[in-house]
Amino acid sequence: MSFEGGIGSYYTFQDYPDDRFELRLWQGAIVRWPELRVAGRHFDLRHRFRLEERWIRDRATGKTDFGLRFRYRLATFIPLNRPTIEPRALYMPLMSEWFSDLGSDVPEFFAARIRLTAGLGYVVSPNWTLELRYTGQRSRDSVAGVFTTTDHIFDFRVRTALRIRELGVFW
Repeated sequence: MSFEGGIGSYYTFQDYPDDRFELRLWQGAIVRWPELRVAGRHFDLRHRFRLEERWIRDRATGKTDFGLRFRYRLATFIPLNRPTIEPRALYMPLMSEWFSDLGSDVPEFFAARIRLTAGLGYVVSPNWTLELRYTGQRSRDSVAGVFTTTDHIFDFRVRTALRIRELGVFW
């Protein structure tokens, strides 16, 4: 199990309702379970639980709303050309994520979402990876509404990691 936390700021451009600025604090936990070996390939399921505190400011009115949102993500990374995710490995990231509003003044369509992601990744080195992903997102436009497809997202990610232990800051 690992723990994470962070802060982010987001600006949403839209016609209706008006543009919004959001400040978001979050904390979460990732559980890797179970770890499996199938057809000589090692992979695990990653369960990510995240709680977000959200302050959303309506640009037109200047009003700020506070909301809480819970997110759950189930993910796996399937190695394609090697038995594990290691340098020079191609892999396929697969994820599904559910968002849930925990009761707030923030409109429901900012909280109720479902995302499905698939892609192709390459491990350049222990600290660098490249990923090309497609995400289909479905959102609900009201509390009583049904989920409809709202976004098709293609993104290219360059990721790096630096372990705190390697910096010698704490140990």
